[in-house]
Amino acid sequence: MLVKELLQQLRNVLMDQEKTRWDDSELLDYYNECKRVMSAERIEDKTTATMTLQDDKFTYDTTGILRYISCKDADGVVRPLYPDDGTGDNDGDGIIIQSYNRVYVTDPTTGTSLTFKIVALPLADNLESDVRIGDEEAMKYYILSKAYEKEDDTENFAKSDTFYAKYSKIFEKLIDSASVGYSYQQDQKTKTIFY
Repeated sequence: MLVKELLQQLRNVLMDQEKTRWDDSELLDYYNECKRVMSAERIEDKTTATMTLQDDKFTYDTTGILRYISCKDADGVVRPLYPDDGTGDNDGDGIIIQSYNRVYVTDPTTGTSLTFKIVALPLADNLESDVRIGDEEAMKYYILSKAYEKEDDTENFAKSDTFYAKYSKIFEKLIDSASVGYSYQQDQKTKTIFY
């Protein structure tokens, strides 16, 4: 199923075939938001990201990273990861995770490269992209929940809650279903710290 086909199904429920209340870009934003939310729960698509440090530059952009798992420098030295709560301020090798798209390196040295093991954010889809098989129903309920959330009246707010509950129930089953091919946190062989 293409994203545009999923959105057409949503428009039938929303009774907005003319796109007067919810345009394609808004529904597509909800769709991509749902992908990121689902990825945050699935612990999947591990990859790496490498950046080169520069003297006197402490903050680095790491857009697209959902979770940081570990970090090593070019010499293979493990660099500890810290939340942005002050605990890593005095660790010269430490990396402070300020947000999913920004890290603070306590003591950068020009030319040193750091490689993060990460879970990456999924790329934003367009209307011609394919919806991941098995995700269609959960995504439909998530998007409906978000669409009705912007309505002011009590009835539509109640619809938003109902659709979100349906999304949560279906997504819980997806995570529990080994046949869909999700990876599980308990299957990981290495110590993992998520931020």
